[in-house]
Amino acid sequence: MAASAPRFTKPPAIRQSPDDPTRLYFECQVQGTPKPDVTWFQNDKKLLTTSTKHKQTFNTATGNNYDVVLEITDLGPNDAGTYKIIVKNKAGEVTANVNLNFSNEDESNAAPAENSAEGTAPTFIQKPIIKQENDGKRLIFECKIAADPKPDLFWSRDDVPINDSGRYLIYCDPLPNNLYVACLEIDDVNATDAGKYKISAKNKLGESNAHIQLNLDNQEQSSGVGRPSFTVAPQVRIFEESILLEGLCTADPVPSFTWTLDGKAISAGTKYRQGILSEGNSHRIFLEILQLNKKDTGIYKLTAKNVKGDGSATIQLNIEGIDFKLPEGLAPSFLNKPSIKQDAKTATIQFDIAADPSPSLHWLKDGKELLNVDKIIARMTRAGGNKYTISLDIKNLAQTDSGVYKCTLSNELGTAVANIVIKVTGDKATLEQLDRIAPAFEKPKIVKDAKQKSIKMECRCQGKQEPKITWKKDKTEIKDTANKYKITKTKEANDTYIFILEILNVAVTDTGIYKILAKNDAGDSQALLNLTVDAEAEPPKDEEEKKPKPKEVNSNKMTAPAFTDKPKDIVATDGDKVLIQCKVTGTPKPEITWFFNKKEVKPSADYVQEYDGTTAKLTIPDGYVDDSGDWMCEAWNETGEATQNVRVTIKEKRGKAKRVRKPQPKTAPKKDEEPSKKDQRKQALEQQKVQETAPVVETPAPVETAPTIETPPTKETPPTIETPPTIETPPTTNAEEDDRRVPAIQTNEAGYEEEGPRRAKTTDKPVDKPKRVSQSKLDVISENSSSISKPRERKIRGPLEPHTEPLAPIFIEKPENTSAKEGQSTFVEVVVDGNPFPKVTWYKGKVEVVQGVKFTTEIDSTTGIATLSIAKCREKDESPYGVTINNEHGEAHAEFHLYVKAAKGDAADFREILKHRDKQKKKIEEEEREQINLKHVSPQIRTDQPEETGADDNGTGSRRSSTMDDRRPSLRRVDQESLLKVRRDSKTRRPSLADVIPDWPALHKVKRPEKEKESFIEPLQDLKCKEEDGEITFQCTFCKSSSRLRWLKNKVEIFHGLKYHFDTNGAKQTLTIYKLHPDDSGKYFCRVNDVETSAWLEVTPAKPLYDFYKELPAKMEVFRTKQTILECHVNDPNAPVKWFKNGVLIDVSLQNKNLYIRIEKQTNN
Repeated sequence: MAASAPRFTKPPAIRQSPDDPTRLYFECQVQGTPKPDVTWFQNDKKLLTTSTKHKQTFNTATGNNYDVVLEITDLGPNDAGTYKIIVKNKAGEVTANVNLNFSNEDESNAAPAENSAEGTAPTFIQKPIIKQENDGKRLIFECKIAADPKPDLFWSRDDVPINDSGRYLIYCDPLPNNLYVACLEIDDVNATDAGKYKISAKNKLGESNAHIQLNLDNQEQSSGVGRPSFTVAPQVRIFEESILLEGLCTADPVPSFTWTLDGKAISAGTKYRQGILSEGNSHRIFLEILQLNKKDTGIYKLTAKNVKGDGSATIQLNIEGIDFKLPEGLAPSFLNKPSIKQDAKTATIQFDIAADPSPSLHWLKDGKELLNVDKIIARMTRAGGNKYTISLDIKNLAQTDSGVYKCTLSNELGTAVANIVIKVTGDKATLEQLDRIAPAFEKPKIVKDAKQKSIKMECRCQGKQEPKITWKKDKTEIKDTANKYKITKTKEANDTYIFILEILNVAVTDTGIYKILAKNDAGDSQALLNLTVDAEAEPPKDEEEKKPKPKEVNSNKMTAPAFTDKPKDIVATDGDKVLIQCKVTGTPKPEITWFFNKKEVKPSADYVQEYDGTTAKLTIPDGYVDDSGDWMCEAWNETGEATQNVRVTIKEKRGKAKRVRKPQPKTAPKKDEEPSKKDQRKQALEQQKVQETAPVVETPAPVETAPTIETPPTKETPPTIETPPTIETPPTTNAEEDDRRVPAIQTNEAGYEEEGPRRAKTTDKPVDKPKRVSQSKLDVISENSSSISKPRERKIRGPLEPHTEPLAPIFIEKPENTSAKEGQSTFVEVVVDGNPFPKVTWYKGKVEVVQGVKFTTEIDSTTGIATLSIAKCREKDESPYGVTINNEHGEAHAEFHLYVKAAKGDAADFREILKHRDKQKKKIEEEEREQINLKHVSPQIRTDQPEETGADDNGTGSRRSSTMDDRRPSLRRVDQESLLKVRRDSKTRRPSLADVIPDWPALHKVKRPEKEKESFIEPLQDLKCKEEDGEITFQCTFCKSSSRLRWLKNKVEIFHGLKYHFDTNGAKQTLTIYKLHPDDSGKYFCRVNDVETSAWLEVTPAKPLYDFYKELPAKMEVFRTKQTILECHVNDPNAPVKWFKNGVLIDVSLQNKNLYIRIEKQTNN
């Protein structure tokens, strides 16, 4: 494990016992590797922590974190003073001071000094690293320090102080949150600059030290030069079906290595492949992870070890954030046959390959991994361009080294495998089966034919015997299919074949990653091709050049903007010319806009912008240091937009003052200035979308009148025709309110005619009632359409005003509730201010948000904008969020909510509609409670004569105060008791027609037949097997055929692939598990339409195969009176070990003073 200098994770603090005021504790937490030593001082006098007065406890918290406590008993005035703690190990040391004072009122009351609460002692959060510039002529030592106040820095080499002059430049740049970057630059580096460098950071609260060793090639190696050292963190490379972790270290001799996942050792097998490649004293160590699943997420640690020491490096891997993209390059291929050379008892196998990017290497002998670096050494030497020479050294050659050696080369574009047969006879090694050549691909070609509307994929392959070919698309095998796929083969000289896959009737669905696999007895090879098909197949470039270019672009063929390559970050010096260029594609021609630190940059003499339709360029003729930052190129057209970020760093010239760009004079904006084409197009698209999505609401037609009710005529009075009550629905703003409102019953006076009764007019054609749209649905539709037509944009604002006085944290702009569709990314921004600038912390619920693939945070202390970005929103991300800002003067908190919509479309977003409907329903109920204020009035029922309606001078009727008196005569026959009951109930609710009219038809609940419950006819059965069985199958039968089928292992979903194979035959479901391993044991579930069955699988591990990683030496010369140790290493810590002397078994149980046997079970070798 690599050593790290100590640092305080929790600074010293004072705690007094509430039960015993004469007892005091100094508490802190430190971190360091190896375990540091702690020393306490009082007023520069060392304390004895084993005495009864002072007692120290030193306990392990987690990992390399330790809790340190100093207990003081019998507290008195003599205990006051300055206490100092020194934490030290071989990698460095750190100190901190705490003052203990007593007040006059109570001497037993202790309090820390002011300076212990005003800041923190310096701690190194990043150990020093070495960077090279100017072709290695300049070295930069860089480290990061956390301290408050700003520390003073002191550099030294071999305990000799270094001054800021001549070839040395020392500086310390501040960062947010009391962080600093400390650098030492050395120009004109030579051999005399090698040595041990030390940096000391010191302020009034303490000091801290860190060391780094500089070794140069032409200097004699010191005692620590050969120890494994990792200069960079391990890298992650994403292959089609696996992930490769690659670490680079320097060591002499070649180290052995181990990988761990979350502290657990990783063993070789079908899940993992390990290997090491040596090139001089540089070694590349690989770990390839196959059969990816969520359990592979975690912290991977690589430890390299040799006789001179060890070193380690770690990397965090998150499987959810992995997305495979096929880069440009060349899949590995063999250029010649392997050859063998022999020197004494060392045999070397050698052959040449071609690959781009550089491949990983994995060796097997008779199916077993070759990881014994004392026996086998694999090397890869660059031969120029994309060509390499692979060598395998076999030391101490013996007959047991005979066998089949399998070499596997892999990169992002493919894999090449060669089987090499070696036979050892006596002391000589020879190669066999040289008449066979493993398949080797040249770079594949893709040819498009616009006339035939077809695409040909051509792969040239060399191999002997003729290789068998398999084509696949997205892991699905392709075979000859009429009118779709045509596979052909052509043989050329020198065992070369041309394999062609022709795709007929090309469509957009043919886009994807294609794979060709070739295999024979000598090995196998595979190559990947990335095919992108537009809406219409493009003709080949040769034919495009011959044809005259059309004047107008086909408006039917539109593609969104895309950046074809990613520009590299730019580093320049003050005064240099800076050129940023990005290649853009899109139809119609995209419009280009440049941004600097999220602010739009207009074309000017300082920033020259060019765009020829394919390449967008931004030229800064005279670069200033202020131009350093994040530049962004945005391409936009009607079909979409794309952005490309470039980091520009412009450094100051040494010995010259910093230049400042003069601000351009501000001009008043032109009132008549027209918006840009981009804004005009966006406005037109928004209006078009609003028109398309806006629903058509029709006005309701008048409701038909009910049939007339006639009364028999009497002699005294002429026959009267009574008009039945008409039901009028008052206009409302909410359709749901219509359903709840009780229709008002209005009466009209009876009319008289000269002859015969007056009959109601009937219409021949019924009037269709128009459908009405609920206002709540309209609100949801308008909300969705507005969210579509107006995409969110980042905040752009000027810098904050400078503050001369302390200021507590404040929110200038608080966060707002936001929504996003599933699968899309979103962000939330706040604008904060304070002096000093506050620390921003984000929370999901009550849990702090951690920076990673899912959540990313940005803080711009210049403008005060803090951003939380959420990638690929899911339903589980819907939650209340919070943001807290604090500094030494106070704290502020704000909250907001994130809503995640379904990804199927706005029209089918039922979840949002239901939420909105519930809110509208509650609002309507509250309004109705406020409006209902009925008074109890005794009923007055008149049945003997018609009602009289008063009239004013104008002849218009007046409405009576009593609600019952205004009802129609047709309601006079209503039973009085029923009416009184309605009046009594009207205090709490409005009367309905069913309450007022006795013969009103009653509604009956419709009974629907219940659906039959779904179930498994034949559930899963528990299974037991052995690892040697290779595969096993689960079977179950559902009650009917269904496509909604999911398989799970230990409640985690598994997918169809090389490991698991799903098969469906009607209602019968089968799961086959290949390449059995003890890790496959667990509980498996088959889930269909929320109905599931489960069973247990128990895999008995196979008997282990023991082997020696490090054998006993063939011969040893020792002194007769000296102690002698015989040591060997095996591959399994549980291997039974027996010792023999001259072929006779040594009995370990016998007491022999001249013989001592010790067995250490280690997993490193």
